[in-house]
Amino acid sequence: MIALEFILKLMGARSGNGFAQFVATVSHPLLAPFERIVGTPSVGSIQLQLSYLFALIVYVLLHLAINGMFRLIATRKVEV
Repeated sequence: MIALEFILKLMGARSGNGFAQFVATVSHPLLAPFERIVGTPSVGSIQLQLSYLFALIVYVLLHLAINGMFRLIATRKVEV
């Protein structure tokens, strides 16, 4: 959802569009902690939301860390 929101903002999607509003509503709780961390360069209606990219990277790293912890816990040495 974050990547989709990033792409929509990059393409300059209209904020009044129903689909764009749905994506923004669903992704807002995930993106709220990262808003205004860095600036948002824009050209016309096209915006490069760097904070969204930062949020995406943080969530991917968090996913990898949690997944790695589960793998460490779940891996059992079985002797045959």
